[in-house]
Amino acid sequence: MKELKVFLGGGVALLHGSDDKTDSYNKGYKPEVVAPVVADLNARDHKRYNITVKDFADLARHVVKGGQQEASYNRYIRHSDVAMFIADGDVGTYTIGEIDVAVKASNRSLFQKPRVYIYGRNIPDDSPLLKYLNDEKYKIYYVKFEDKRQLSEKIKFDLIDCEANSAKQHRIKRLLNLSFLFLAIIGLSIFSFNRQSSKDSDVDCTAQLYLMRYKDVDVMTDGMAFDKGLLQSFQYEDSVVGEADRLVFPLFSACDSAVGTIPPYFRLKLHNKKRNTVVLVEATLEIEGFMADSTYSNQRFNVTGNKADEVDDIYVDEKTDKALLKSFRQSVAYGEVDDRYFFTVHSPLNCSYRMRARIKTHNGDYIYSNYVYLKYVAL
Repeated sequence: MKELKVFLGGGVALLHGSDDKTDSYNKGYKPEVVAPVVADLNARDHKRYNITVKDFADLARHVVKGGQQEASYNRYIRHSDVAMFIADGDVGTYTIGEIDVAVKASNRSLFQKPRVYIYGRNIPDDSPLLKYLNDEKYKIYYVKFEDKRQLSEKIKFDLIDCEANSAKQHRIKRLLNLSFLFLAIIGLSIFSFNRQSSKDSDVDCTAQLYLMRYKDVDVMTDGMAFDKGLLQSFQYEDSVVGEADRLVFPLFSACDSAVGTIPPYFRLKLHNKKRNTVVLVEATLEIEGFMADSTYSNQRFNVTGNKADEVDDIYVDEKTDKALLKSFRQSVAYGEVDDRYFFTVHSPLNCSYRMRARIKTHNGDYIYSNYVYLKYVAL
């Protein structure tokens, strides 16, 4: 049998009774009003829900443990099916806080869970509760009651209405679940078809973007790129790894012994796994998530050496979202791994961003490389 969880809010003395033996009226709204209504509804022969009611005193004894009492308490309110609040006279800030937690959770929920009910009696005109209820941001159920008998009737009627709404929501959820399942089956069928189609296409080529090793750069520039002092500052690493989003943070700083500073070099490695030659006609570098620090770097990057003269040199700033790799045009035969193409990327800013290569084939398909994350730091 399903459970209908009800949170009951209000002052502890108001709900459980006054310690004053002479106060014959206030024996507590929970034992005199709420508990008899719930017992009567749970005793029905053909009931659909078993109604349980908990308030702060119950939660403090059985639910809330450890140092996160308020968080656990509010979590119980948000996860309840119904939140009922009884106000008689002045209302404290804790009760208004409980109401606020329930109302906000209800407004965020697709099925208005929990459903919020507020019952008031002898509320002063300047009460903070009335000010909160008059806030136009929320539509809040609030009714006045004259005595406990009238309150008992209202609560019983509202709980029966909640049962009907919960049953309706359950049917809607089942329908949505079946719809999602149907869509998932269709989606899997389309995915399987596309996957099979992709096996039959002309392109089955992968691209990997990675930071070049400093030794390769040194050979390429005929030993003019680095000296011992500069190598300690660059800290180039071989980032040819299987992880697609390997973080790469080349650090650049001025060195007394350096004759020049070069930007980082990147290779684009292509691997053709299809039984035909793939012709790649264009490559574009996509720049995303550019973030610049408030200070500019004094670095001036130089591309030096005989073999580096024809290298694509990409300049990146806050206005750059893509850059054409002008000298790129490759043909990759079946089974071939081609890593001949390389380029440089630099920026005048202390900044960070991520980039990837988008490569166009001769028949209009696109191949995307992994993302590489860069961070420029001028010390």
